Amino acid sequence: MSTDPSSTIQWYAIDIDPCTGEESERNLELVEPESAAPIGRSTFRLGKTDASPVTRYVGFRYTNGVVPGPRGIIAGQFIQPIFTYIFPELIDFGNPEPVNEFDLIPYIALGSGPFEFGNFLAAPLATPTIVGQLDPWPGFPVPPSTSCPPPSSTSATTTSASASSTPTGPPDIITILAALTRNGKGMTVTTVTALSSSSSAQLFLSIVGADAVEAQPMTPLGFNEFTLDVSTKGKPTSVIVTSNLGGSATEGV
Repeated sequence: MSTDPSSTIQWYAIDIDPCTGEESERNLELVEPESAAPIGRSTFRLGKTDASPVTRYVGFRYTNGVVPGPRGIIAGQFIQPIFTYIFPELIDFGNPEPVNEFDLIPYIALGSGPFEFGNFLAAPLATPTIVGQLDPWPGFPVPPSTSCPPPSSTSATTTSASASSTPTGPPDIITILAALTRNGKGMTVTTVTALSSSSSAQLFLSIVGADAVEAQPMTPLGFNEFTLDVSTKGKPTSVIVTSNLGGSATEGV
């Protein structure tokens, strides 16, 4: 159910790297909410659409943008854990019982990466436990497990954030989720929320317009999302979000 039946909702799967825990999104469906009673209801049915691989979480998000709220809550977005998996059932009496194919569930067969307790907004642990294949395995044969490289022995060091940092790998993909402005006390406040495809990214926001603002580090919200409020005397014409990994995105406001 949604409070804005005029906005299309995206249904997407969240895949997890078994070694790094890095999350990536995989689009499943776009659905228009009901405009008649019950207003705002959206029903997602894949039918014969192949939604593999199996995921632990799916997400629902307004396609016209989201708004960051307190304590990392994102208005216009909801993350739903999957509680039930239905395996094939025996339909002919006397036939062999179908095997529950747990090996088709990646986070059980391959692992789900670093495991940490507590607040997801907190800084990650230096040496977290890597969650691997379920052991003992509930079946036979045991599927191949993931071989993750050992964690780096180099101790983490703190460096000052800089938008001009030289990326050491391929650039990440930046998506601007929302770029909103509001006026107050003679100033224009621009609120930008953006998403990186990499969990190791730090995003930066620049304001383009008569009162331009150079790149400023954005505040992490968790799940690779960042936000920042910037006040200017004049209304900006566009915003630019860059990453320390080389990604960039621009949007008019």
